[in-house]
Amino acid sequence: MAFLDEIGKKISQTSQGMVQKTKDTAESMRLSSAVSDEEKRIDGLLFEIGKLYFELHANDYDPQLEELVLSVKEANTKIENYNEQIKRLKGIVRCPNCNGEVTYGSPFCSHCGTKMELPAEAEEDKKVRRCKNCGLPLPDGAGFCTNCGTAAPLDPEEAALRRCKSCGSVLSDGVAFCTNCGTKAEDTPAPAVAPAVKHCPNCGGTVPADMAFCSNCGTRVS
Repeated sequence: MAFLDEIGKKISQTSQGMVQKTKDTAESMRLSSAVSDEEKRIDGLLFEIGKLYFELHANDYDPQLEELVLSVKEANTKIENYNEQIKRLKGIVRCPNCNGEVTYGSPFCSHCGTKMELPAEAEEDKKVRRCKNCGLPLPDGAGFCTNCGTAAPLDPEEAALRRCKSCGSVLSDGVAFCTNCGTKAEDTPAPAVAPAVKHCPNCGGTVPADMAFCSNCGTRVS
């Protein structure tokens, strides 16, 4: 019996040791996780400290931080240039007076009426045929703006061409369907609803309803 009691005690001690080891392992994992959380918190605080320091001392920084500060400034300049290139691709520039978005090539801001200084390449861009409603470039020979659906101004030769009544594409002689949108040539679908617009009392240009100034001549449009 003593032998069996001894075995029982050893089994009990072993079980208690395993339970304690499991508890210790769980506690160790909890503490490790807590350490990781605090390290992440410190990283975030250091980031905010660095950002605040740059905002407060961008021009009077410690000489030891010169390389880092100049690198941040260089990166910010690149970001501004990239954003301007994106706007340029979208046909948008910023008004120097109100900072509003203006269609590239417009001589006046449609938000405040300020005369826009056109870059050199804009002079060549003036030759590009643009939509009178939204100002975006029109594809060669297009009868409608692909952005807002407004009818495009055509010269006499273009106006005489046979066009699809749905998308405005030129139809070759004898074709029964438009090769661009598949509309039957003789069908007359309902016209697309264009955005609400108003007309400039000075030059007669089309102005979006939410704009206060004509982007063509700068006249205030009530």
